[in-house]
Amino acid sequence: MRWKLFVEFCLTILVLFVVAGDILLPQPYRGESQQLKSNINHFLIGLIPSRFTIKIKSEENNNFQNSISEKSI
Repeated sequence: MRWKLFVEFCLTILVLFVVAGDILLPQPYRGESQQLKSNINHFLIGLIPSRFTIKIKSEENNNFQNSISEKSI
């Protein structure tokens, strides 16, 4: 039972650190909170492939292939 309470306490502290750390904490910890937010954001964005990103990459490949074919002609 105490293990569950400990885990809940740690998760609560982590959420408070992420949510309000860049406002309430002094500078060394404020920067760490902002960096943690940025890392979480990049991780979550990286999990979801974007159709826009895929479209851009396919257009770049088509442009590259067209430029190669124009040079060979």
